[in-house]
Amino acid sequence: MKNRGEILACLCLLWIGSACAAPPGGVVWATGAGSQTSDGLQRVRWSDLGALFLKPGAQLQGYHRVLLEPLKIAPASPDEERREFAPTPNYPPTPDYLVGMQGVYRDAFAQEFGKNGFELVSAPGPGVWRLSGYVVDLVLTAPLDPQDQARDTNVVRSFGELTLVLDLRDATSGTPLLRAIDRQQISSDPLMGAVTNSVGANLSAQRQLFDHQALLLRTRLQELQQEPALPPSP
Repeated sequence: MKNRGEILACLCLLWIGSACAAPPGGVVWATGAGSQTSDGLQRVRWSDLGALFLKPGAQLQGYHRVLLEPLKIAPASPDEERREFAPTPNYPPTPDYLVGMQGVYRDAFAQEFGKNGFELVSAPGPGVWRLSGYVVDLVLTAPLDPQDQARDTNVVRSFGELTLVLDLRDATSGTPLLRAIDRQQISSDPLMGAVTNSVGANLSAQRQLFDHQALLLRTRLQELQQEPALPPSP
């Protein structure tokens, strides 16, 4: 019978072998209900981008330019019942707020991609990704015009929450290649704790959110581009 040391050594060799045999780009497909989309994307088992879907067999190395579409925003209904135990205020976004969020989103993604190996373009063409962003179920829990309430100091830990959907396609054919869906808090750095509500603090929290998601997406895409092709469907 093998002793304990020999058994552990065998287990380590098995683990190393399985790690070396990892699929291209570290992609491990999820299976079962909800793992496939109607337009041919397959869900990845785990991802720091939330629910991540990719095109099986896709070849991504030839894409070096990005067509960045304007962010589309769909606020939650003011009458929608929230999931929390206690009632949560839901302030409807103003047109200025939505325009500001669209600008923050564009700046964050343009800067992350434009400074890290990708060219931003204004028209489809060969080797161009079309990146579309959607904010769904936007809930704002802090007053939007705190400067109009000079007698009250409103300290908040979060300005609200949103679901961000990132959709990446071949800009010429429209073929979907990647879709990421994640629910995020609009909040300042957790290490800073609560902050005084202000327009500037709100915009800063949005910028942190979009900066982080842009970094995750750009990093993941460049990792996937190191492989000849994504693995086939499970």
